[in-house]
Amino acid sequence: MVLCILSYLYKSTAAEGSCKLKAKFNLRGYKEVEKKTVVIGGMFPVHQRLIDTDSNTTIAPESSDCEG
Repeated sequence: MVLCILSYLYKSTAAEGSCKLKAKFNLRGYKEVEKKTVVIGGMFPVHQRLIDTDSNTTIAPESSDCEG
């Protein structure tokens, strides 16, 4: 049992010290890659909701204001 614990501790400390890329990335399409600038990207949600000004259904609705 002691051998198993020592083996586990050795593997966990060895894994922390090594960092490797899992894939090769093609960055030729980005600007200034030769200058080694950092490119940050992501997907950002954009929401546009309509504000309901009046929920009365007996009269014709007016144009609602946009929010967001």
